[in-house]
Amino acid sequence: VDPVNNPTPPEHAGVTIQPMPGRMEFYKEFLRGCAVQFGRGACDYQELERTYTSYHQAIHMKNFTANGFHKMKMPPELFERIQYYWNTNTDKIKSENQSDASINFWVHPSQMVNFEDPETTYTDEESPLDLRESILDVTQPIL
Repeated sequence: VDPVNNPTPPEHAGVTIQPMPGRMEFYKEFLRGCAVQFGRGACDYQELERTYTSYHQAIHMKNFTANGFHKMKMPPELFERIQYYWNTNTDKIKSENQSDASINFWVHPSQMVNFEDPETTYTDEESPLDLRESILDVTQPIL
């Protein structure tokens, strides 16, 4: 956060920031679960990578606003196509195949409807991969 453009509210000025209670135990439990899933060495390495990336990646990020966000509406036609694809394929939700120890998927598995899954359908004229390409065509110039 940019303190010059987002000053501390007067009611919080001079107040000591308190760490969130219970966060260290939550973190330790995350690391224990990771060690069970992948082994201690892999988790220690992944944690080192995560902290390195958190620090160094921010230096190279482009900020669109003072808080780092740029919000814009998706073209309505593309939104309608995505919504149709989702509604047509919600019965084909699958767990993602995760191997990244920085994501706690062993407790909370992430799920998705994959454009590349041959079981998904879109329309008679277009495949799910055609829709994927349309999304990329719209978003890549922005990113």
